[in-house]
Amino acid sequence: MVGGKDFSKNQFNRATQAQRQPGSTFKGFVYATAIASGKSPYDSYQDAPFVVDGYEPKNYSERFRGAMNIRDALTRSINIIAVKLLIDVGFTPTIKLAHDMGIKSELKPTYSLALGSNEVNLLELTSAYGSFATQGLHIEPHGITRILNRQGKVIWSANFKSKRALDADSAAIMTWMLRNVVEAGTGAAAQLGNRPVAGKTGTSDEARDLWFIGYIPQMVTGVWLGNDDNRPTYGSSGSAAYTWHEFMEKAVEGDACRKISQTTQVRRS
Repeated sequence: MVGGKDFSKNQFNRATQAQRQPGSTFKGFVYATAIASGKSPYDSYQDAPFVVDGYEPKNYSERFRGAMNIRDALTRSINIIAVKLLIDVGFTPTIKLAHDMGIKSELKPTYSLALGSNEVNLLELTSAYGSFATQGLHIEPHGITRILNRQGKVIWSANFKSKRALDADSAAIMTWMLRNVVEAGTGAAAQLGNRPVAGKTGTSDEARDLWFIGYIPQMVTGVWLGNDDNRPTYGSSGSAAYTWHEFMEKAVEGDACRKISQTTQVRRS
């Protein structure tokens, strides 16, 4: 976990304390709710001008592609279809699934929820995508698993049990679709050679927040780029995907992935 450039200069942890709009990374929960409700990745929706209760979502490209299936809409991060999906599956099931998967922040039942208008932090968003990687099981994120005294005796042990957040079949379908985001869509910069990578990009208005949350079978990693004062950036979500790639390229070298996942121990004097 990296919460900033220099802790001695600034103790604000951007991984756990910065509440930011997740942009299109939130679409993962909308699509997962749709798949869990019985929708097929090949169900078709119209990407066309759309207004609901005075709210008119726009696509990032400001273009319309006509009929698209759910998988392709996620791959290309089509905003209008995400909102239509949210309306079809409902606010309550979508919010419940996001919370079950690991989102802790309050989520409001608005149409813009589908596009990531409700603020979250990087840790909870990464944790929630970890529930896709573990075939629908969620476990609370934690940094310490055991504490030993001087004699090596365990004086505290974490007892975090996984909970079923999403059925395994739906999680597998979501991983398949999120892999396509990396292989053929907005997350192309995150590709890791022959390793299968699944993930989702996200960008808030004026590129104030740039995200990529992605995973391989052994590890999930989330990247956020932005300014503390919420000024616009000059990047794109591809910048976050590339940063993810640069980190993961090192993390998967040799035995690195296995070492990262080993038990963390803290000795107490």
